[in-house]
Amino acid sequence: MTRASVTRPPGLIRAWRGPDSCPALPVADRNRRPWRLNAPGAALALALIWLAGTAPGRAEPLLVLATHLAPIAEVDDGGRQALVGFAGEVHIESHSDVEVLLRLQADDLGRPGLVVGSYGELLALDRAGLLDDLDDVAAQLGDRFAVPYHGRIGRLAGTATRYVPWAQATYLMVAHRRALGHLPEGAELASLTYDELAAWAANMAEASGRPRLAFPAGPNGLIHRFVQGYLYPSFTGAMVGGFRSPEAAAMWQSFVELWRHVDPRSIGYDAMHEALSSGEVWVAWDHMARLMPAVEDRPDDFVLFPAPAGPKGRGAMIELAGLAVPLDAPDRARSAALVEFMLRPGTQMRMLDQTVFLPVADTADAAEAGGARAMLRAALAAQMQSDDVILVMAPPAVGEIGAAIDSTYLATFSRIVLAGRDIEWVLDHRARRLNAVLADADLSCWPPDAPRYGPCRTE
Repeated sequence: MTRASVTRPPGLIRAWRGPDSCPALPVADRNRRPWRLNAPGAALALALIWLAGTAPGRAEPLLVLATHLAPIAEVDDGGRQALVGFAGEVHIESHSDVEVLLRLQADDLGRPGLVVGSYGELLALDRAGLLDDLDDVAAQLGDRFAVPYHGRIGRLAGTATRYVPWAQATYLMVAHRRALGHLPEGAELASLTYDELAAWAANMAEASGRPRLAFPAGPNGLIHRFVQGYLYPSFTGAMVGGFRSPEAAAMWQSFVELWRHVDPRSIGYDAMHEALSSGEVWVAWDHMARLMPAVEDRPDDFVLFPAPAGPKGRGAMIELAGLAVPLDAPDRARSAALVEFMLRPGTQMRMLDQTVFLPVADTADAAEAGGARAMLRAALAAQMQSDDVILVMAPPAVGEIGAAIDSTYLATFSRIVLAGRDIEWVLDHRARRLNAVLADADLSCWPPDAPRYGPCRTE
C-alpha cells in the first residue's frame, strides 16, 4: 500500500522565532503541531506496528491515521496488516496532525475509520467538529479503565465522549537506594512533600559534600513540564489561573531555596538516566521514558516514587495517547470494535511488553511483568491514585503556540531561579505574555484549570 500524499498548504505552520514572537495562526490550524518524533512516541509507534499481524482481512481494510505517535512511513502489504486476533484487515498510515486535519476534511481520499493521537491533537480535531460521539463505546468498556480519570478526560472539552484513552505516560521521581538513608525523619516516599524534598536535598549535600538532587534543565530538558505540571498545581491548584498569585510568589521563593541544594550541572542535563547510572545524581525527576534506561539496567539499585505534594495537593502531569473515530467513518461498527479490541487487557499487556508506555486498562497480570516495568506501573498508580493528586494535562496547544506557552514557563524559571531576578516583577511580566499568547490562540482552559468563558488567562 502506498501512503497517500497530502500537501501541506503554505503558511499553516510558521517558523518559531523566539519566545516573544508568536504571530497568529489561521483559525483552522490553531492548536496544530508540526510533526516531530520523540523517543516515547517512537516506542508507541513500534507497538502499533508490532501488534499488526497477518489475519485474513476484508476487501476494504480499516484505515487508521496516526500522528506523531506513530512515525510509520507505510505498512507492508505482505504482512502486519491486521491486529493480532482482530477480525479484519487494518492499514496504518502516519501523518502530521495538519495532514490528519486535511485528510478528515477531504472528499477525494480514502475515509479513515480511526485516528490515533495525543490528547491535545484530538482536542483540536474535536474543536473542528470532526470526531464522532463515542458514549456507546465508553459504556461498552464499562469499568475497564484502571483509573477513573481516564473516562473523564475522554470527554475532552464537552459532555460526550470523543476519544478513548489507550496508553499513558507520566513524570516521576527516582532515587538511588543510597539516598534513602538521608530522608528526613518521618518522611515517606509515597507521601513526600516539597518541604521534605528540600530537607532531603540538604541532607544529601551535607553527607556527600555536594548536591545530589537534580532536574533536567538542559537545552532539551523538560524542566518546563515540572514547572507547569508539578510546581504550579501543587502550590496554586492551577497551571494558568494562579500564575502570578501570592501563592505562586511563595512557591518560587521556596524553590529558589531548594535550588541551593540542586546539582548545578542540572542546566546541562537533557535527561537524567546517565547521571543516575553514573552515581553523580542520587535523586531526580524526569519523564518516565528518560528515567527507565537507568532503572532497567539496575532495577535493584533504584526506587521510583510519586512527585512531592504542596499546599494545594500533588500536581501530576499525565500524557495520554487515545483513539478517536471520525464523524464520517465508513464502517463505524468496525471502528468501535477495533477500539474495544485495543482496550482489552491482553492487547494492553502486549503494549506494556513492547514499550515504555503503560496500559490504561485494568490489567491484573501487569504485575507479572516484573523488574523495572512492575516498578514503573506501581509508581504511576501510586502517583495518580493519591488522595491529594491534582490531574494535569500538558497545554493542548501545539506548533508555535505551544512553544510560546512552554517558553513562558521556562523563562520564568530561568529568570527567577537561575538569574535571581525579582519574583513579583518576573511573574507580572511573564503573566502578560502568557495572557497574550492564550488570547491570540483563543485557547480555552484545560485541566487542572477550571473552564471559563473565553480564552484561558491568569488574573
